[in-house]
Amino acid sequence: MRPWEQIAFEIALRQALLLGGLCLGLAFAILYGGVFCYRRHGWFGACLRAIPTLAFAAAAFASFASMLVSAALALSALGDGVLSRSGRNALRVASAAFAGAHILYLLRLAMLAEVSYMPALLAGLLLVGAVVALRSLPPRAPEYRRHVQLHILLLTALGLASLFVPRPLVPVGALALGGAAALWAVVRLHPALRAVQKIPLALACWILYIAGHCLLLLETGFAQPYVYRLASLISGVVHFLTPATP
Repeated sequence: MRPWEQIAFEIALRQALLLGGLCLGLAFAILYGGVFCYRRHGWFGACLRAIPTLAFAAAAFASFASMLVSAALALSALGDGVLSRSGRNALRVASAAFAGAHILYLLRLAMLAEVSYMPALLAGLLLVGAVVALRSLPPRAPEYRRHVQLHILLLTALGLASLFVPRPLVPVGALALGGAAALWAVVRLHPALRAVQKIPLALACWILYIAGHCLLLLETGFAQPYVYRLASLISGVVHFLTPATP
């Protein structure tokens, strides 16, 4: 195999692994969303919930994406699997996993932001998030209060930091994760919601959650947004296959 053929093969293999992992994760996300996301479930449902983000993490690692993004997805998969279980210990582990994922996303956005004063900016964003968290209404269950406020803080900082990254879909991904967290809190903690009313909210929460991780992976996982890389790859393949005109 010639050197250029080997390089082309490796590039194609990485793209195939990334797209395959994304498709696998989306397939399991559709299965979980259609069957389990709006009802209580056991270990099978908990494992099924963790598969989409775990597939995204494996795809990111196999395609040499940023290790920060790959690790954030892996921590999110851990949180997904544990969050479905009952008990305070499960809540603490899931909360710690999601908080770690959000912090890793923040670090990745700090690397991509086009400002020279990013440490001071992050400190300011965390301060804004802390104010929002402390002024938020306490949830119905006292044991949830600290966890909800922690994630309000981190997701507020993540959303504001995404505005300084010159990639248009990054704020959309951060907003999707924030919306998913807000809907989860409503579904889990709102005392007046009936079971029938929770179904569309749970579905919307799951859709926003998966979409947010997909967008953040494709937009921040690589040196260039994946959409641009894919367009360049397709353009190069078309140019290579098109016969030259005399």
